[in-house]
Amino acid sequence: MTDIHRQMTKYILKSCKEQKPPKFFAIKRAAFFRIPDERIPSLTDTPVPISSEEKKSFKSSQKHATKKRTGHFLPCRLKRRKNLFNKGIHMRTHFLRCRYHLLLTLIICIGITSNDAMAEDKYPLSLGQAVYVPAYSHIYIGDREHPFYLTVTLSIRNTDPGTPLTLATADYFDSSGKFLKKYVATPVILGPFSSVRYLVNESDKTGGSGASFLVRWSATKPINQPIIESIMIGTQSQQGISFTSRGQVIIEGAK
Repeated sequence: MTDIHRQMTKYILKSCKEQKPPKFFAIKRAAFFRIPDERIPSLTDTPVPISSEEKKSFKSSQKHATKKRTGHFLPCRLKRRKNLFNKGIHMRTHFLRCRYHLLLTLIICIGITSNDAMAEDKYPLSLGQAVYVPAYSHIYIGDREHPFYLTVTLSIRNTDPGTPLTLATADYFDSSGKFLKKYVATPVILGPFSSVRYLVNESDKTGGSGASFLVRWSATKPINQPIIESIMIGTQSQQGISFTSRGQVIIEGAK
């Protein structure tokens, strides 16, 4: 290849690289159609326009070269940009998903903790308590306030599954708060899930409609609070009545 061929080839390649189609001169015709050296003008000669057919042929070649060049490089760039874009979307989606899972885990942990705290607040463990239990030796019915006498049962249940409790006292009082009877002479130990009951007969009318019990219990370590309640039941003239009354923890000696 002569120096002129090299110069023309370099010029054509430079024009293609800049994506600017060269002007249609005879110098380009020599490069594409391999015109003999004697017909190739020098770079200093005045360019001679070519015919329309040669111009169409050159356009077709230029179009093919541009298509081949852009088809080789442009899709790679687009693919690389697309990959980076997809990677960014994937990372953002992964971040949002992780943040969602972290938030959900945090909400669940807070819910569990709050439930545990509420359970502890509502059902606290205790080493011992004094419990006031309402009781009704009789109630009144009708406009004339006719007394309806009842049998009273005091029920004490240890609800702790692993620790016994010690029942110290179970005292019975009438409506005016006067002490009537002591049901526990010596401390009674109630094992896990065990219970004990004390009975006030229907014929015992001393308690009245405002009778009550005072129960004291203790344990060696904090345990679930026992269930302490009274059960009233009675029948009269084919009519039966029954109901319960749950005990209330009190603080003795409060000022």
